[in-house]
Amino acid sequence: MEQEARKDTVDGMKPTSRAKADVKESRNDPEGKREQEARKDTEGRMEQEARMEQEARKDTETRMDIKVGSFVAVKAGRQKWYAGLITQVDGDEGDVRFLHRPPGADYYIWPTEVDSSWLRIDKVLPISPPTVSSRGLRRWADEELNRIDIQIRALDFEA
Repeated sequence: MEQEARKDTVDGMKPTSRAKADVKESRNDPEGKREQEARKDTEGRMEQEARMEQEARKDTETRMDIKVGSFVAVKAGRQKWYAGLITQVDGDEGDVRFLHRPPGADYYIWPTEVDSSWLRIDKVLPISPPTVSSRGLRRWADEELNRIDIQIRALDFEA
């Protein structure tokens, strides 16, 4: 008798398969609107990333226009980057003074000790200047940070 009771179960548990949930969901959403919306969202994100990658390629062409006072992003690792300011240019190299971002903060500050490095200009990404608060905190808009993240990922070099 115990064996008969187990016919309806899998490992002693009643079946609650994803297939049943899918059938139930499809009854509630017969035209698949949720799936269509999810597909549109994914396609929209992919198109936005493709546009930003194209912008990154265009920015590559303008890198040589970087001059003293330009803000740049410097790639470090696959997705990490650092923001800095070009303070000197000599030929195809520039001295980048880096901003620091305190852990968990949404702003950047100049460190008390200068953190700078000479880098090849073709290894940095030009970015827009940050907005500066009355307390001297520097911030980039979320859209700009997202653009920088995508462009940094599209670059095939590390400084």
